[in-house]
Amino acid sequence: MSPYRGAMGKKIELMYAVLRVAKLKSAGNLGSLNDHLLRRRDTPNADPKRTHLNQQLVGTDDLNRDVTKRIQEIGCKTKKDSVLALEYVMTASADFFKEKGKLEPFDNLCYDWLERKHGAHNIVSWHLHLDEQTPHIHAVVVPEKDGKLNAKAFTGGRQAMSDMQTSFAKAVEELGLERGRVDGRSKHTTLKEFYSLVNEAVQDPMVEPLKIEKPSATDLFNLTKWTEDQNRKLAEETEKVRRKVQKEAIKPNLIAVRDTLEAKAGKFKDSDLKRIREEKTRDFQNLESRNRFLEAKVKEVGRENEQLKVKLAKYEPTQNRGMKM
Repeated sequence: MSPYRGAMGKKIELMYAVLRVAKLKSAGNLGSLNDHLLRRRDTPNADPKRTHLNQQLVGTDDLNRDVTKRIQEIGCKTKKDSVLALEYVMTASADFFKEKGKLEPFDNLCYDWLERKHGAHNIVSWHLHLDEQTPHIHAVVVPEKDGKLNAKAFTGGRQAMSDMQTSFAKAVEELGLERGRVDGRSKHTTLKEFYSLVNEAVQDPMVEPLKIEKPSATDLFNLTKWTEDQNRKLAEETEKVRRKVQKEAIKPNLIAVRDTLEAKAGKFKDSDLKRIREEKTRDFQNLESRNRFLEAKVKEVGRENEQLKVKLAKYEPTQNRGMKM
């Protein structure tokens, strides 16, 4: 989330719906994720004093068994390269959950969305983690399509993933969440640099509010110069906010990616991370629309200045008459 204040002092909060999907291809992947979900191994970003708050709403304490059971029920065969399950991580900007009453409807809407997508019978695990800074959901589904395992039908290609992000954001938009940017570019970063960004993200820095100074008595005699000075300062502050928004827009999503990385037991190489960064941040760099919003605020200040000029034009003759007296 990127909070800042517009020219009129109104607080604007940009909060995003966050979705991550990971393929689980082996019993090892499922076992590692299961340990993470049940906190059977150390999770540095989790608070042990709050682990008891975590909730498991679907499934047992054996993810491997749950997935295998569902595949047997389907009656399909698995191949060496089969995707046995898909893990969905669903969350939102950290401040979204600070308002009471947001978590339960978010959880319900996420379940409804995933049920429509995969069917309730294919959702084999559902965990709500509340022991980390940002509440989030881990859901595991068996990607069954027409009686076969077919993960590609759900995650095949960039367009399919982009459409999924749009669909998810649409499902939770009634809560005030929005989708990130549809396109964007990202650069390669090492695993160490990536975790540095993630750790920085949880600090939830604020953007300083934009300030418009009131004209002094002296400024009233040279309103044009005062307007130019204020517009220049506003343009400088707007550029700072634009850069801040660009940086902040992807941070909530990095936290969710961190969970996925940890579930994979740190087996990603830098090349894998580069691919993930390119794919996973593309949909969440919603800068252009934010910049258009800020530009609109600059125009709004310009209109206010014009209105002030009109008022001063009426005031100035009265002032001059007083000076002659």
